[in-house]
Amino acid sequence: MPITVFINEKGKKLVNKTHEVFNEPLLGLWTKIASGDFDNDGDIDFIVGNFGQNSQIKASKAEPISLIYADFDNNGSIDPILTQYIDGVPYPFASKDEMTNQIFSLRKKFTNYETYSEAKLEDIFDSEELKRAKKLEANTLQSYYLENKSGKLVPSPLPLEAQFAPIECIVVDDFNSDNNLDIILAGNQSSIRIRIGVIDANYGQLFLGDGKGYFQYVNQKNVA
Repeated sequence: MPITVFINEKGKKLVNKTHEVFNEPLLGLWTKIASGDFDNDGDIDFIVGNFGQNSQIKASKAEPISLIYADFDNNGSIDPILTQYIDGVPYPFASKDEMTNQIFSLRKKFTNYETYSEAKLEDIFDSEELKRAKKLEANTLQSYYLENKSGKLVPSPLPLEAQFAPIECIVVDDFNSDNNLDIILAGNQSSIRIRIGVIDANYGQLFLGDGKGYFQYVNQKNVA
């Protein structure tokens, strides 16, 4: 789902104002959010943690990842199918073994790896099956700084080092006593498919804020 903003109207109800706050929806695998006045202009800005860009899974506005889900084999449980683009065409992310272990009936349809390697969703499922399936998308896996600017939230990707792993923890404070808010990011992900591998490039990262909405990564060797 997109980062979603609900405005409290007179303490009576929460109204979804996402379309007014963002110029374009940010669809991600969001994990964490923290707030603070990072540009010292008197309002609240945000840091949002995402999956990161250090894995086989890639997503962009032009080529989002998609999760297609339905009970394709009619056994009473949902079958989630992740797709991502390869050479401009969306293909299932799951290997043949992963797919046929989930949906046994496909073993008769794909008896070898070569035919499956070329299969798109419409080659695996018929049009009626795809029509009843539901779909979720993510168009970014980056973590962001969201600047509160004239009633809008303006996204800027955090520095490259912040994209090395999923963000599971964000700590906001003025760590170097310069009256500007800084952030510590921590994360990693081990509960993931073996073929992707453990994503553990984040050992706890310090980013110093300059009070204008920009952050500088501090090499851990330089942190006392």
